Amino acid sequence: MGEPVDRRIVRMFYPVAGIERRAELRRPAQQIGGRHFGEVAVVLLRFDNGAKGCFSVGQVCAGHKNDLELEICGSKTSLKWRQEHQNELLIGHRDKPNEILQKDPSLIDQAAGKYAHLPGGHQEAWADAFANLMRDIYGFIAEGKKPSDPHPPAFATFEDGYRANCIVEAILQSASKGSAWTKVDY
Repeated sequence: MGEPVDRRIVRMFYPVAGIERRAELRRPAQQIGGRHFGEVAVVLLRFDNGAKGCFSVGQVCAGHKNDLELEICGSKTSLKWRQEHQNELLIGHRDKPNEILQKDPSLIDQAAGKYAHLPGGHQEAWADAFANLMRDIYGFIAEGKKPSDPHPPAFATFEDGYRANCIVEAILQSASKGSAWTKVDY
């Protein structure tokens, strides 16, 4: 539990040999109100360890401006974070009231604390996240580290990019087969 949460989320996808099965719903690109929208997709996941999940992507949801939402649901507790409300983490419970944890540097693990620059109650936003990412990448390079060395969780490696492309390839293969369950090969 000592790692930042975002790294644990990424690692959920990799050690399990990727998506074993998935389904996709697709919608052709279209014009709505003079604007061009791409496809929308819902992808179902089943991992080698038995865990199940899903993700959806699309540009057709009115009112969602660059919205990114991450949710992890367990049998007793769930976590939900929304980019449009980036300083709040919803902690859902079954047996007690839900909680909203506000971003507060005094409550953040030391390893993640370097990413919070403003005191609690002040909004940090996209520009701050981008600056954090660039600082990590340039710092890694300036220290002369090798690509195989451990790196901060915020930036992707070539291997991460390769795996992401393998997932996209499996989604496209599935779509060409009528949304058949498709294994991701790395």
